[in-house]
Amino acid sequence: MAVLAGCATNRPIEVQRLDARPGALFSAARIRSYPAWTLRLGLWFAGAPAGLEVRSSMTLYRIGYWTRDPADQPAQATALVGVPAVERVRGVVAYMHGTRTDRRLAPSVPTLEGKLVGATFAGAQYLLVAPDYLGFGTRPGPHPFLHANSTAETVIDALRAAHQLADLLGVAWPEKLFLLGASQGGHVALATHRALEREPVPDLAVRATAAAAGPYDLAAISFPVALRGGANSHRVYLGYLVDTYARIYGRSRSSVLRSPYDERVEVLFDGYHDDDAVNAGLPDRPRLMFRDDFLAAYDAGRGSWLRDALAANSVHDWVPRSPLRLYYGTNDQDVPPREAIETARRMSALGAPVEAVCVGALEHEESALSALGPIRTWFDALSR
Repeated sequence: MAVLAGCATNRPIEVQRLDARPGALFSAARIRSYPAWTLRLGLWFAGAPAGLEVRSSMTLYRIGYWTRDPADQPAQATALVGVPAVERVRGVVAYMHGTRTDRRLAPSVPTLEGKLVGATFAGAQYLLVAPDYLGFGTRPGPHPFLHANSTAETVIDALRAAHQLADLLGVAWPEKLFLLGASQGGHVALATHRALEREPVPDLAVRATAAAAGPYDLAAISFPVALRGGANSHRVYLGYLVDTYARIYGRSRSSVLRSPYDERVEVLFDGYHDDDAVNAGLPDRPRLMFRDDFLAAYDAGRGSWLRDALAANSVHDWVPRSPLRLYYGTNDQDVPPREAIETARRMSALGAPVEAVCVGALEHEESALSALGPIRTWFDALSR
């Protein structure tokens, strides 16, 4: 059975390529249009939460745009844009996806995830923008996993480029911007919210942010929990983090990882290995990846370049002005509920409009999926 079948065109849209400034749109193509009934059927078939009413058909577009990489050099990225067939769009929803190791599993391909998020929000009269992130989609290069500043910039530039696409299509850009992220995307959503409040961008004022099952305090919670193990994803997270931070901060992988993992991670996280291949290349017990001297120093609480990098990329320690909700499942073994609970407690104690929301005794992926219903309801109330 075909899920979310529609009318495919892959028709390019004429774009004026003026420069390589961050946020400049350099390509756009119409991928496919979906009638409302196929969106309803697709959500039902995928087991989406009940109550996600579809109000309109949508058309998906793939855009290419300029941004900056972690070294502050010009880079190209891609994103999925979902445009509802309505006269007035009620808001913009920027969706940040979870951890991927295969560059082909990016929303703008489009993946099933991209289509379903499009159905959830573009089908509800929102303009959806789903960045692929650097290193994913059709653009080459490494992905800066959990590097807060560069990934937030990539998202903001995707929104700028989507604004240009909307202008080309004659779609009025709405005032309300909502940020939504799941798993790694939760970290990206908070980093983006923080960046937009610290340095406001015209037409991109955050109305509210929702994050589901995301890691926020990388140094004090995410890393030590993953180091203990307990979920297959933990070795992936750790290998991905060390490979990314060693490259960005000019450090040696072998100062942290033992052989052969110090060299192997560079290959496993090249964007052409799926989760199964990555898991097969890393040890079941995450600590076995690491050097004994690093573990001894880490266990004793001594500093290191990796500990500093984790602290620099954590997103739990700031005070948002716009509302923020952190959704979690109590049975999540990949990302512990503490991430949401303690981040919300810390922020709200400082006067921020933040709350942690439990979606039940659910595991990682289930909690992120189950959060979609209450998130849509919340965004709907705020966009009236």
